[in-house]
Amino acid sequence: MTQYQLHNQDLATLFVTRTEVAMADIDLFLKERFQINDSKVSYLRYKLVKEGILERTGYKKYSIRKSRTVYTPDLTDKTKEIYTIIKEAKPYLNTCVWRTSILNEFTRHQVGKFMIMVEVERIGVEAVFDVLRDKYENVFITPTDKEIDFYISALTEAIVIIPLVSEAPTQVIDDIETVSIEKLLVDVLTEEKLYQTFQSERSRIISEINSKYIINTNKLLRYANRRKRKDFISNLVNQAINSYEGFK
Repeated sequence: MTQYQLHNQDLATLFVTRTEVAMADIDLFLKERFQINDSKVSYLRYKLVKEGILERTGYKKYSIRKSRTVYTPDLTDKTKEIYTIIKEAKPYLNTCVWRTSILNEFTRHQVGKFMIMVEVERIGVEAVFDVLRDKYENVFITPTDKEIDFYISALTEAIVIIPLVSEAPTQVIDDIETVSIEKLLVDVLTEEKLYQTFQSERSRIISEINSKYIINTNKLLRYANRRKRKDFISNLVNQAINSYEGFK
């Protein structure tokens, strides 16, 4: 936006007494500020959204875009305990743990049944299963569709052990290796059966994640490619951007 320079502070007067402004008010502001016609106003408003200065919050409604932060998932005590037990038994095994309850942050309908996901190198899946089933109930290893439908879905909480995709984008929080936002998004969109509870809200999940947290697009697509789902993920995210009301 070289011809019409505009920043967050320039729009602040529109948002002094409100957090959301109608499109008509923004258009009037831009027209008077730059003395431009309607077609140029529409283009300038589009650029403000594209460049992250404005964000759509509803039908013909906008707000000043808030700063996004790096995603740090909540880790329950039990999730941490499981990770510690695995590391004590298999210290050299790459392991990633997280609980599906973290997805409730991004959904309208709050789920009350959860899985603690234990992702380990393929070579160690069975060994970790043996370690955990001696200490916990409801432990499943690479569950089938039948196990998901008839057993896991009926439990308040299950521990699910699956292979960790090589070069998966993880992060370390409090000495616990867990999911990054890129891995979380790709996994939920890819493993439709395993995370079936969240599929009806996947557009909302994409929108909420994008509005709150920094997403490394290269990391996202590289991991999607590792899962042989790059085109699927790219198309799904783009579709959500273009169609989901309020996408940021």
